[in-house]
Amino acid sequence: MRSAAEDAARGAARAAPRDARRASPRLPLASSFRSTGDRSPTLSQGRRRHSLDGEEPGAGAAPSPRSGADVEAGRRRRSPSPGPYSSSPDARAPLRPGSGALLSPKGGGPAPASPRGRGLWPLAAAALATLLLLGGFAADRRAAAPRPRCSATYGLRPWGEPRAADNWRNVTIDIDLAATGNVPFYAPYEVALSDGAYLRVLKTWNLNVTRATAYSRVAGTVGNWWMHLQPGGRPLGLGLTVEVWQGDGAPRALTVNGVQCTLARRAAPPPGPPPALRSEGGRLVDADTGEVIYMAGINYMGYEYGLTMFDGIGQAFKSTTSLSQDLATVAWRMRLLGVNAVRLPFDFRSVMTRAADAAQLPCYSVPPGDVVAASTDPTARRAHASAGAVLPPPPPPEHQSRPGWCNERMPPAESLLDRFLWVVDFFAANGFYVVLDNQFNYDTTATDDVGLWVAQWRKLWTEMVARYPASSRRVLLDVLNEPDVWGLGWQAVPGNASLPAAGDLYLEAMDALHEANPGTLFIVQGCGQPGVAKNWGDGLATDPALLARFNASDPRPFFEALVRRPYARSVVLGPHVYPPSVYDVQRTNPEGDRGETLFSRLTHSFGYLNKRGYCPRGGGECTVFPIVLGETGTGFVDPRDWQAQIDLAEWSAAAGRGADGAHGPVAGVFWWAWGLGHGADGPDHPIDNDMGVVGRDWASVDWKKVRFLQRFGFQPWYAPGKRTPGAAAAAASLASDGDD
Repeated sequence: MRSAAEDAARGAARAAPRDARRASPRLPLASSFRSTGDRSPTLSQGRRRHSLDGEEPGAGAAPSPRSGADVEAGRRRRSPSPGPYSSSPDARAPLRPGSGALLSPKGGGPAPASPRGRGLWPLAAAALATLLLLGGFAADRRAAAPRPRCSATYGLRPWGEPRAADNWRNVTIDIDLAATGNVPFYAPYEVALSDGAYLRVLKTWNLNVTRATAYSRVAGTVGNWWMHLQPGGRPLGLGLTVEVWQGDGAPRALTVNGVQCTLARRAAPPPGPPPALRSEGGRLVDADTGEVIYMAGINYMGYEYGLTMFDGIGQAFKSTTSLSQDLATVAWRMRLLGVNAVRLPFDFRSVMTRAADAAQLPCYSVPPGDVVAASTDPTARRAHASAGAVLPPPPPPEHQSRPGWCNERMPPAESLLDRFLWVVDFFAANGFYVVLDNQFNYDTTATDDVGLWVAQWRKLWTEMVARYPASSRRVLLDVLNEPDVWGLGWQAVPGNASLPAAGDLYLEAMDALHEANPGTLFIVQGCGQPGVAKNWGDGLATDPALLARFNASDPRPFFEALVRRPYARSVVLGPHVYPPSVYDVQRTNPEGDRGETLFSRLTHSFGYLNKRGYCPRGGGECTVFPIVLGETGTGFVDPRDWQAQIDLAEWSAAAGRGADGAHGPVAGVFWWAWGLGHGADGPDHPIDNDMGVVGRDWASVDWKKVRFLQRFGFQPWYAPGKRTPGAAAAAASLASDGDD
């Protein structure tokens, strides 16, 4: 029981003004602990808590007598905290051992009024929550950590014949490898596959074999810088030819850097020939899908001047490596540089009569990685190629040679015709369009004996269609190259039987060839208009005023007859357009044709024919013809050529200043030529020898020309884009064109 005096003191303390309570004396921290004596802090805490609340102390505990100041001090300790930087002794109260609770001065009960006590509890709780959150987040991250994943599809092809005695066989495995997770595989990385029946590895591409265990596992390294596997990126093509002792050679497992890839066998491609070309609205299109086809082509010489193989091949005094001596490697380099079509000049007198020399020869085999490096612009190598770059695959193993040999897979040929047709099929089978060009410059059979000339065309084409029906659908026939080189015009020269009308020669040959194969596409060149045209092979103007002004040969009788032929819409026009260094060797025009002068001349000479077309005199539907520039080229030795070729590229795209509304984009451009070293004008011709994309060694690349060809729609593997003229003109700056 409390006494009346205690109740009165307690009431008086409660009634004191607030400012009087704030003025109550504080006890120093040291004196607080001195006043506790030997009492247990825990017991003292319990007794004081009851006393301050006006309740009965615990059983057997006597009430603790205290003054009003003590009571008020207790009240102060329960008042709001004066702030985190208070000098109050409460703010420096010690922790009770084992509990973490703040002890009040004098060993009293918990001091919730302590500023540090009020701040540490939330901080401790927040820290604990943060630790728990971070721990959970880390666990989630570990559970969802990015892991490298990959997938592979493969196809199998027999290579050679099985050995009947022991059932061993050679199998080519074509693999498409892709990263399917969210982690890339950066080269170099290891690819391993196992079957259980592999005996040995015969050859590889894009894969350097490092370990091969008989009857078990093959491992190799993919080490070139363009072969990174990016998540969501395009698959990488690689493969190998192995000898197996049983089964079909299908791999049972494939890993990349030890990561197991999902493995699936690729469905076999549907049988049938590749898509045919057809003419539609002044363009060449895929006959099945209607997709526009653009030919970024190169002239590849040799068969027109007595060689039995392409120029540069077999000439070991120029180069002894597969970069120049192996046809499969040369074709791959062309693809790497953006070429998708080849124009093959030939001479009937050689092709139809000569035997073929052996093409196989020993040579140094350049590894695939070095072939790519030698066919990649040095500036692109420094930039690691453009995003989205796709490396064209090399020719298939059946066209590749063993190390140390070139052209080993080229079959022996009984005649040069056999060799020539095989080469045409080789290019078509490896993704090229092919133009067969009868070089009238060297072969005058067309004027010496017209009947023989037509018969030879028919024999060559009939043999091609019969032996290689699928490839023949990717071939165009350039019937007669540059008729005006020997003075032919659209009309016959009276009294000169050696100069028949070029139009009559065209029609006679095309009639026979169409009868042999109705799906044939033809190319017709111009002639006989030196005032309108600047080059042999140009000259297709039909404007009466223009013909009268320049006294030019009139092609209208030819067109009148052509538009009534069943193959009229299978005819492509193939004029040749060269810069001033070729048509103005004497430099009579200091600047040469360029700009509006060039645009107007090209449009009036032939450009109008792929827009308005030729309209018959008696009325009727106009016929529109696709246009392919069969030849253009320069060594950029003559400073006039630079702007003239830039303007030609712009006109060819019908874009920018070249968009006059009177002509459409051309369907292709063929650069003259892949290389020049034994050409028509001799090995020392100062201009022609500079036109080649490759140098006189047939191996080094003229990067200035390659960069310029992007203006004509050539699409090197390291600079992907749309294959159309003018598309890369903005990117091909003068500065980059000047860097070698």
